[in-house]
Amino acid sequence: MIDDVMSKTLQRIAPLVVVLASFCSPAMAQEENLPDARFVGYPEKYNLERPTTATAWFALVGLGLIAAGPLFLNANRTHLD
Repeated sequence: MIDDVMSKTLQRIAPLVVVLASFCSPAMAQEENLPDARFVGYPEKYNLERPTTATAWFALVGLGLIAAGPLFLNANRTHLD
């Protein structure tokens, strides 16, 4: 009898605890503003440049050349040569 009451109470309280814990976690997860380790020890302050899309363009051109390469092969040659 006592076990039934305890299990029902636990079934009612456990979801409330999970919901309350999920609301409390963003408040506790504040990020610290740490200095960039790459620039520690330099006499001046340095700012990182904005990231560029150069790598994506190089990949696009490279993959485009690989994809377009078979278009210029000799059509009279087959794999049976």
